[in-house]
Amino acid sequence: MLFGAIAAIYALWARRFIPESPRWLAAQGRTEEADAVITQITGLSATSPMLAAQPSGGMRAQLRELWSKHRGRLLFGMALDFSEAAGYYGLFTFVAVFVLVPGVVDVGAQTVPYYYVIANVGALAGGLLVSWALDARGRNRPSRSPTPPPPSR
Repeated sequence: MLFGAIAAIYALWARRFIPESPRWLAAQGRTEEADAVITQITGLSATSPMLAAQPSGGMRAQLRELWSKHRGRLLFGMALDFSEAAGYYGLFTFVAVFVLVPGVVDVGAQTVPYYYVIANVGALAGGLLVSWALDARGRNRPSRSPTPPPPSR
């Protein structure tokens, strides 16, 4: 649990230094901010926005482009995702061995699968909810302009 807490604290700290996605900013109509992020990352300044065109074609064309142009990064991401999923499911597969034993937690063997179903449906619903919220709201709060002072008499 301590390792998880340390990782969460590090993620919150590191998140402050990672800029918002330029593609997301551009999709929200914030092209100047998107261009500033690209300039910050690449060091190249431009007079016009340096935004990539929206992908053309369907899902198949996008997957083909990923595989042909970004194969190394794609395989690295797949390996990271697999290792995360293997650790997650490995841990929860053995929860029954450590927790759901007679005398510790009294749960019948026939009801154990229901716990897995509930946990996985909850994980799916939580992932979808977070994905929707991040897409709708963005990762960073938009900067608010200060309220003007009240008129003087």
